[in-house]
Amino acid sequence: MAYRTSGQIAELREHTGQPLRQPAIALFTVDSEDRYTLDADGFRTDNTPINNFIISKPQSLINGYFTRVALTEINFPWAIPNVNPRNNNLKVFDGLQRWTAVIPTGFYEPTDLAAAMQTAMNAAAAAAGSPRTFTCVYNAASQSFTFESPGANNFQIEPCVNSILYTIGFTGILTDPAGIATFGYKITGGYAPMLYTPYFDIVSNQLTKKQNVSDSGSSLVSGRSLLCRVYLTKDGTVPTSTDEAQILGCRPFTIHREFQNPKQIFWDTQEFINIIDLTLLDADSKVLYEEPQGEVAAGVVELGSGGTNWQMTFQVTET
Repeated sequence: MAYRTSGQIAELREHTGQPLRQPAIALFTVDSEDRYTLDADGFRTDNTPINNFIISKPQSLINGYFTRVALTEINFPWAIPNVNPRNNNLKVFDGLQRWTAVIPTGFYEPTDLAAAMQTAMNAAAAAAGSPRTFTCVYNAASQSFTFESPGANNFQIEPCVNSILYTIGFTGILTDPAGIATFGYKITGGYAPMLYTPYFDIVSNQLTKKQNVSDSGSSLVSGRSLLCRVYLTKDGTVPTSTDEAQILGCRPFTIHREFQNPKQIFWDTQEFINIIDLTLLDADSKVLYEEPQGEVAAGVVELGSGGTNWQMTFQVTET
C-alpha cells in the first residue's frame, strides 16, 4: 500500500499489483546408458563404470540461450549389497591379540547378518589360535546388535579399514589407546541403519564449472562440485518395520526424488553444454561401490551392477 498526500488529506491507495509468471525452461534429460560407446550394430564396445563416467556426443548436448541449470528429478535403482568390500571387515581385540573377520558380500537382513558375523568372528578367532567363541544376536525392538564372549579377558570391537561399524550401529566406539570404555564380555551397539552409506553425492565438474562459490560441507572431504545429495531414507517419519526384509538396504530398492528446491547452477549464455561428467560418491567420498563384472570363478560369470542404469532430469532456464 502507498499513501498519497493532497493538501491536508492523506488518501490510502492500494497497489494495483504486478503480474508474475514462471520463467521459461527447457528440459535436459540424462540417462546413464548413454555413456556407452556403440558399434555399427548398436552393441556396447566398452565397460564404462556406472558410477563414474562422461557423456560426450558428436554434437552439443543442449544449446541455446540459458542462464541456469538445475537438477530437478532423479530415478535410481539401488542394487548395492549392504555388505560389500567397502564395509565387510570386523576387527576384534581381546587384550592379547587382534584379528579381523571378513563377512561375505550380500544383501543381509539383520538376523542373517548377526549369524554371518558370528560365523566370521569365530572362524577368524580359530585361525588366530584364540580359544574364544562369540555369539551375536539382533534385537528387533532397538534395531541393534549384541556381541558376547565370556572368558578370562574382555574384548572390544575396533575401527579398521572398510569396517562394518556404521552398518551395525557401532560408530560410537572409542579409539583411545587403553580402550577402557569399550572393553567388555558383552557389547551392544546403537541403532543399526543396515546401509553401507547413509547418502551419496552426485558431482560434476563440467556442470558446475561456471559457479563462483564452491560447494562444501562439515566434512573436509565434501565435494566441491555438487549437483545434489541423495539421502537413503523414506520420505517423512516412518516407523521401523518388524518385517526385516522391509528395512531399507536389506533388499534392492528404487530411489525416486523430485527436488522441491533444486540447486540453481549459474551458466554462461555464450556456451553450450557439450559434455557432462557424473561421479557418484559415498559418505566417505569414495566412488560409490559397483558390483564387479566378469568371470568371478572358473565358468562363473556375473554381470555386476554396471547395467543398472539411472536417469536424471535437469531444468534449463531460458529467462
